[in-house]
Amino acid sequence: MAEVSIVLPVYNVDFEQFHQCVDSIRKQTFQEYEAILVDDGSTNGVEILCDDYVKRDKRFKVIHQKNKGLPAARNAGTKVATGRWIIYCDSDDWWEKNTLEVLCEYMREKDLEVLVFAYFDNFPDMENGRHCWQEPHPVYVPADKKLIHNMQLGLLDESIRRLTGYFGSVCIQIHSLTFLRQHHLVFNEKMGKSEDMIFNLYMLDVVKKLGILDIPFYHYRRHPASMCHHYDGNIEKKIGDVEKELYRFCQSKPKEYKDAYHVFMIKNYWALLRLKYFHPDNPDSEREKRQQWKRFIQYHEGFVNIENTDMKLLLKKRKIMAILYFVSFKMRSYFLLKVILKVFKWIKKE
Repeated sequence: MAEVSIVLPVYNVDFEQFHQCVDSIRKQTFQEYEAILVDDGSTNGVEILCDDYVKRDKRFKVIHQKNKGLPAARNAGTKVATGRWIIYCDSDDWWEKNTLEVLCEYMREKDLEVLVFAYFDNFPDMENGRHCWQEPHPVYVPADKKLIHNMQLGLLDESIRRLTGYFGSVCIQIHSLTFLRQHHLVFNEKMGKSEDMIFNLYMLDVVKKLGILDIPFYHYRRHPASMCHHYDGNIEKKIGDVEKELYRFCQSKPKEYKDAYHVFMIKNYWALLRLKYFHPDNPDSEREKRQQWKRFIQYHEGFVNIENTDMKLLLKKRKIMAILYFVSFKMRSYFLLKVILKVFKWIKKE
């Protein structure tokens, strides 16, 4: 049985990026692993490359399935994993060569359920190391209940994060497979976004032995034309599904969770404006966009209780969010909202 299972979802990834990712796995200094490639209905030929790696390396396995999305692909890989520990990687990213060696050593010596680590942001022309902490800390820190609580709240409201490098990606943590299965921790396959954050909210609810290792191992490939900037006509439903799940999660929690939920909602409302209503690639007429926005303000399906957000809370967190909220839900002025967003974009460019 392998010491660690690597789950690698694959969907129509660029060949060169896929090779870089898989080669970074094969060149690990720690070799006691199994790599589970989950081909999620690829059609560009990378599915054939998956089969080639299985033929070349006995540690590699492949699952071919119809396209079901990233959460389902990760769940499929987790289901067949046999390692003592499990780690996730995206097929367009890559690792430092000693990633598994160091992580497995800490998991073993500290007897951890979860270990969170630092990462690199890789842009086409530069690389930035992203540390776990903003201020100086020891390389390894065992997380107590207070820190775990802060990590959980910080996924909803980034302004309160002590662990500034922890934004909720499962790719910057390694887990005990027994821990995941004992607590039935899986990815919500209904989510079209924020599936990692939701997974980690529930993980942080039950974890007892969690460590923070401030060494960067994971290389995130940051694309210039990122999906977070593309027009998305379906973004309202995607965000709405996330909001409903978060509302359900926070209802049994103290008030601070509900406050953090409202901050997260307004942040996502800002994303909705950017990626749909005011995006330059939106094909709808100005009149249609205005009508769609008015319907959202009236019904806002999925954005539960957004109209009851505390203005004072938003002013403490980020004034631009408070302004957007006031103009949208109190004044209900499409014209003024559009002017404010244009001014805000102009300021950011300057």
